[in-house]
Amino acid sequence: MSLLAIVEEALVNQLGIKKVRRDEEEQTIQFTVGVNHTDVRVHCRLLTEPDMLAISCYFDVKIPEARRSEILEYAMRRSLRFKYGNDMIYDDGYIHYTYHFIQGQVLDPGLVANMIDAGIRTTDAAFPGVMAILFGGKTAEELFAEEDEKRRKGSN
Repeated sequence: MSLLAIVEEALVNQLGIKKVRRDEEEQTIQFTVGVNHTDVRVHCRLLTEPDMLAISCYFDVKIPEARRSEILEYAMRRSLRFKYGNDMIYDDGYIHYTYHFIQGQVLDPGLVANMIDAGIRTTDAAFPGVMAILFGGKTAEELFAEEDEKRRKGSN
C-alpha cells in the first residue's frame, strides 16, 4: 500500500475526515479541520531522496515580521515540552509542526492517524499563545511563566 493510500485510509477510517484535496502530480493530500481554537490546515506530502512522508500542520495566521522572533521562540520552547518529536519549519511566515516518516518504516493507518491527530492538537494548543503574543503584548517568557504557575497551583 502506498504512503498516500495509508494516509487516505487513516483520514477516512480512523479520523472520519471525508473532504480532502489529493494531487497525484504533486503527491499531496490537504485538508482543513476545525478544532477548539482555530481551523488547522494539514498538508501531507511524499518527498524523495530519501523517500518519506511529511505531515505538516499549521493555522492560517501569517506572522508579521516584527513579531516573528518572539513567536518562533514561543513555538520552539513549546515543541521542547512535547512528549513526541516534531520539527518546526518557519520559512513562509507560518509555523508548521511537521512529522517525517521514512519509507520502509512500518506505517499503518492507525499510526498515521495518531500522528496527524497529535499534530492537529499541538497546532491548535499553540494558537492562544500565538494570539497573546501578536495581539496581547505578551512575550514567550511571560506565557511560559504563567503556564508554569498554573501547573504549580494545579499540583497543590
